[in-house]
Amino acid sequence: RRAWEGFVDTAISSPYAINKSMAVGVLAERDLQFVEARGLAPDSGVIYVEDRMFIGPKAERHARAGNALTRAEWIALPDDLTNAQVLWDTKNQTLLYVMPSQDGRESKLVIAFNRFNKPTDLSKNQAASAFKVTEADIESGIKNGQYERVR
Repeated sequence: RRAWEGFVDTAISSPYAINKSMAVGVLAERDLQFVEARGLAPDSGVIYVEDRMFIGPKAERHARAGNALTRAEWIALPDDLTNAQVLWDTKNQTLLYVMPSQDGRESKLVIAFNRFNKPTDLSKNQAASAFKVTEADIESGIKNGQYERVR
């Protein structure tokens, strides 16, 4: 847990991303089975977050929109993932981990599978984005078929 906190603090305080990543958690066996049943074959169940999630264009866009995760929410992420609502994005073929945020909205972490990382020549399951949405946004996505409940 301290290593994760150190990674978050280093990334947040850095003036730019340096292509570092750290494991934030592991897919639950039932989530992995769900993904495999959809025709994807993740190389592993490990979920990584890159430092670019904290700094860079996407992070800045979420900060300007007022829907970026706070430092405390990033720090709590490994624990929060274990109790998250898990959804399948039928359009993008990604898993969504949805957790309550500290301000009454929902924190949404999008996991893309086997993303290739050029600097390391490795593919891994990476957080593609993380931001806050309303519960109504999530329910609307379920109702219109964009999201399917995993658990």
